Amino acid sequence: MNSISDINLSPFASPSDYRFTQRTVSTCTLFSCESQRIRKRKPYHYVNSGLRRYLLYLVKDQNYSIKDAAQALKLNYSTAKTIIQVFRKTGRIDKVDKNHEISI
Repeated sequence: MNSISDINLSPFASPSDYRFTQRTVSTCTLFSCESQRIRKRKPYHYVNSGLRRYLLYLVKDQNYSIKDAAQALKLNYSTAKTIIQVFRKTGRIDKVDKNHEISI
C-alpha cells in the first residue's frame, strides 16, 4: 500500500489533496486538479451467429438454464442473458451488421 512518504508531492499540495480510489487517482493542487484513470479493459469477444443459435437451442429446446448454457459454451453470463433477451423481444438471432447500408 502506498504511504504519504512514497508520493512525490508538488509544492502546493497537502497530503489530504491526494485521493486514492479503486479506479481513479486524483491529484489536486492550489491551481488545478488532474485525474488519471487506471483501468485495464478486457478484450471484446465476438459471438458469432452459430454460437448464438446454439445458445438459443440449449435454452429454448433443451431446457437449459441461461447460466448452465453460458458455462457450457464458455460465454459470459451477461452476454448470454442479453442474447436471450434480444431474441425474446425482437426475434433477432444474428448480430446486426453495422456496415450494411439499408436502402429505402
